[in-house]
Amino acid sequence: MIPGMFDEVWLFGVKPAGQPGKKPDYMINTCPTMEFETLRTSCNMPSEINWTNKNLYEIAAPYLNKYGKKEVIDATSQTSTGTSPTPDPKTPDTK
Repeated sequence: MIPGMFDEVWLFGVKPAGQPGKKPDYMINTCPTMEFETLRTSCNMPSEINWTNKNLYEIAAPYLNKYGKKEVIDATSQTSTGTSPTPDPKTPDTK
């Protein structure tokens, strides 16, 4: 099941270089624009992030770890809890 609502909706894009021969910038927008009204962040991230030649995880992780939900979703049981459920040893494995 895919959730119908997301707390984080980012737009990934490429900004052309201002001069010929220069490489483009890789950008992320996290705030609504005229073209994309559904963009949002609940993690107090900057509205525009330039991640050209950078590790996106290293940029986003501090915000996500500080402001993100601590909820864990177990994809196998489709339950949402504070921690992953512990398997019951009495229940046979049906996989």
